[in-house]
Amino acid sequence: MVLTVTLNAALDVTYQVEHQSHGEPVRVRRVVSRPGGKGINVAFVLSALDTKATVTGFTGGYRGQVIREGLANAGIIDALIPIAGESRQTVVVAADDGGVAAYHEPGPVVSASEWKQFLVRYDALVADCSSVVCAGSLPSSVPDDAYAVLIEAAHRQKRTVVLDASGFALRRGLEAEPDIVKVSLAEFSELAGTDVTDENSILSWAKDFKGDVIVTLGAEGAIACGDGWRWRVHPPKRTGNPVGAGDAFTAGLVCDDMVAAGTRDRLIFATALAASSVGLPGAGLIDLGVARDLVDEDKVVVM
Repeated sequence: MVLTVTLNAALDVTYQVEHQSHGEPVRVRRVVSRPGGKGINVAFVLSALDTKATVTGFTGGYRGQVIREGLANAGIIDALIPIAGESRQTVVVAADDGGVAAYHEPGPVVSASEWKQFLVRYDALVADCSSVVCAGSLPSSVPDDAYAVLIEAAHRQKRTVVLDASGFALRRGLEAEPDIVKVSLAEFSELAGTDVTDENSILSWAKDFKGDVIVTLGAEGAIACGDGWRWRVHPPKRTGNPVGAGDAFTAGLVCDDMVAAGTRDRLIFATALAASSVGLPGAGLIDLGVARDLVDEDKVVVM
């Protein structure tokens, strides 16, 4: 079982439109609403891969209830901690020409007592899982070192931890030496304090990290490196809404089918899953048939 941590759960709303608005009214052709937040997106993909997933974090209010109903309907184990505040909403506007605009609310206030309650529950959940995915933003009231605390707690129980975050949450989380760090190029550049654009610069910065480092490059693939190894991943060309592709990639790294696989095969499968999610109406969705075809036809190149 994989435990995914979503401290800032959201109700994700995706508007599908013909074109982005530049001040004029735009008719929304389709609305898709589903539970969201990076860890929840990962859990949805894991469930589609027949990997048992448990979601923990915080949720509250009307949106929180909708999130919990969505998890139940998908057969995902709900271990979210109820809070007094209202869960946030994110809005993604996806246009037919591939243009995407995303609007992310900051999230609710989490009280000190709610945070303590979560930590107690988290320790018990870690005992029943094989790996932990800590992903996404933090509510402003949660300590900056929240992920570091969670990673250390998981390591005390000898669990593998994947960290996918940005800003202070990422910086402080790295202090606890997660086993796998998966970040976008923008998040990596923010961490480095400069625009990192070429492969050698990425590898130079990444060598100071503990554990494996995967820097995703969107349509250009990913650069992955660890102790004594490195791979450059080239995905197939796909068009459409890319929101959630990174979360599908993360799920591919930790799903049951890939536990015993080598690093190269895990990267190929994760990339195929990410590619299969592009263009689908919402994060947390994949087309497993497409992903398997991409793998079988050697459409993902790892060098």
